[in-house]
Amino acid sequence: MDEPLAGVTSNYCQYVTDMIASWGRNGHTILIIDNDHLEHTTTFGWSNIKISSRKVTALNEEVLDIPIPLVMRERTPVEKHVLSDLRLYMSHELLNLANLNNTRFIQGTIIQLATVPFSFNPVMDLGSLLQSMMFNFILVNTAWAFVPARIAQFWRIQNEADIGLVTARGLTVLCLMIHDLLGSTLGVIILCAVQSSGFNIRRYTIWNLFAGLILKNAHWTLISGSFALVGMPFPVCNLFQLAEFFCFFYFGGTFSSNSLIGRKASYMSAIAMFMQATTNRSAYPPEAPDDTGPEIERLFFVLWIIFDIFLLFLPMFSLELSELRARRATQRL
Repeated sequence: MDEPLAGVTSNYCQYVTDMIASWGRNGHTILIIDNDHLEHTTTFGWSNIKISSRKVTALNEEVLDIPIPLVMRERTPVEKHVLSDLRLYMSHELLNLANLNNTRFIQGTIIQLATVPFSFNPVMDLGSLLQSMMFNFILVNTAWAFVPARIAQFWRIQNEADIGLVTARGLTVLCLMIHDLLGSTLGVIILCAVQSSGFNIRRYTIWNLFAGLILKNAHWTLISGSFALVGMPFPVCNLFQLAEFFCFFYFGGTFSSNSLIGRKASYMSAIAMFMQATTNRSAYPPEAPDDTGPEIERLFFVLWIIFDIFLLFLPMFSLELSELRARRATQRL
C-alpha cells in the first residue's frame, strides 16, 4: 500500500491502521510505503525498513548503510488465464439481462415481433431483399444504434485488463462478438418460426429467406461491432456504417432503379449477394432486369463471407498484436 495515511487527519489514522491489522490477522502479507504519521505505523511492532538516498539506512531501528544498486527496468507480461476469463464471461455476462448484447437482441426481437401483423403472409413478391427488410430490419438495425456502447465496451475491457480482472483481452472481445452473433441469430430464428406459418411466396421458401437473414444479421452485426471493438473512434466507425448503408440501398439495387446503375453493381452489397445466393437468385422482384451474372454473384458471395470471417477475428488479432508490440517494446528498455 502506497502511503495509506497520506493526507489523513490524526483522528482517522486509527481506523486505517485497524483495517490493515485485520488484513494481517487474516493471513495477508502487506507492504506499506509510508512517509507521514510514522508515530502510528511504528507502534504496531511491524517490521520496517528505512530508505534514504538510495540506501537502506535502518532495519527495525538498527542503523545500516546498504547501497541499493541500479538495475535495468524490466516488465513481465501478466500470465494469461484463458479458462478463468471464460468462466468470468460465462458467469457475469452470458446470462446477464443487463448485458449489452442481451439487451440488444431481446429488445430488438420484441419490437420486431410487434411488426408481424404488418408483414405476415405476404401476397406480393417484392424479392427477398425487400422481404428481409420487412422481417428483421428493426432487429439488425439495433447493431448500428449500439456502436457508441461498443466503443465503451472496448475501453471497459482495457480497464479490466489494467487491474488484472481479465488477462486475455483478445479472447474477451471474441466472446463479445460470438455472444452478440448467437443472441441476434436466436432472434432471427424466432422471427422466422413465427412467419413460417403464413409464407407462400413461390420463388423461394421461408427457410431460403431464413438462411439469407442469418448471413445478413451476421454481416451487420460484425461490421458494426468489429471496428468499434478494435478501438477505432466513433467518427471512423460511423463512416463504415454510412458506407454499408450506401452500398446496401444504392449499389444493392434497393433504391437504384435508373438505367445508369440499376443492378449493374449489386455485387458491391454483401446483403444483395447473400440474398441472391440463398433464395435462388430471387433478391429482386420477378420483373427486375438481371444485370449481374450468376458467376460474378457466386464469386462475390464467397468474398463477402471471407470478409465477415475476417471481421469476426479482427478485434482479437488487433489486441493480441498490440500486446505483442508492447512486450517487445519493454524488452528493449
